Formats: sequence, structure tokens, C-alpha cells
Amino acid sequence: LFEEFDTPQLFGTFTCDDRSDGQVAAAEHFGGPKAKTHKDPVLFTMHWKRQWNRFWNWVVTSRKGRPGWAERKVGGVLAWCWVFESQDRGTPRTHFCIWTKHSIEQMI
Repeated sequence: LFEEFDTPQLFGTFTCDDRSDGQVAAAEHFGGPKAKTHKDPVLFTMHWKRQWNRFWNWVVTSRKGRPGWAERKVGGVLAWCWVFESQDRGTPRTHFCIWTKHSIEQMI
């Protein structure tokens, strides 16, 4: 991708907040009151993955005839890539690059 599209216009990191209301609610729903979010790493990661998918779809996908964020704000997406990793503390995160139809100058 880098050879074909050069430097991406957008780069971001989507990281997990293990103390977020959603993570705590999922842990307590399945593990009982005061359950810790890291006690069930599969549940923890699956909930985070749902959050990531929701975010990514919001960025790149049109819904109900309305273009997604990228189409509205940066002219659309030419290409994208992302890498999932697990941090040392055990929480997931994703780094992503987006090559857009608009140049940096057009977006400023």
C-alpha cells in the first residue's frame, strides 16, 4: 500500500479503556457485581472488538443513504490498513492508516 499510495493522509490508534462503562457493564453482567474486566480476557476482547467494528464502520461505511465519515469529511477512502495488537497490560488496540481522496492541503 505504501508503495502504491505513498504516505497515508490519516493515521490513528483505537485503544481500549478497560474502565469504560461498557467494559465494566459486560464484566459485571457475566461475572457478577464488582467483576474485573480482565478476569475474562475473551469477553473483554470480544466487547472491545465490537467497539472497534462500530467505530470502523462509522468511518468508512455509508448507512441509510448517508455517506460515512470518510466520504463526508475527506472525500472518501482510497485504501486503508490496520494492525491489531495486545498491549503489555493485556488490553487490545489497533493502529490504522487511511489514504484519502483529498490531500492533506484540501483537508486543512
